[in-house]
Amino acid sequence: MNSAASDESLLASTVATSPIQSESAPSETLLNINTATPRELAALPTIDEAMAEQIISNRPYETLEDLILNQGFGPMKLRRISPFVTVE
Repeated sequence: MNSAASDESLLASTVATSPIQSESAPSETLLNINTATPRELAALPTIDEAMAEQIISNRPYETLEDLILNQGFGPMKLRRISPFVTVE
């Protein structure tokens, strides 16, 4: 199994345990960046363990766009994880 496939598999298993639903896609469960564990965050596309820890250290977030305030977190990274995350 390649790394991308294993990341997607881990992401699917971690977000499946989150009770948060998206209004735009009610069948999908989203990961709350304000409560996610480092492992859950690191399972997201383009997020490594160091970025996961940085995201956690800068909580709470009011919007997903607030993630860009983290060093090394730009618009492209936000676009890649947006389908999988929410802020509550």
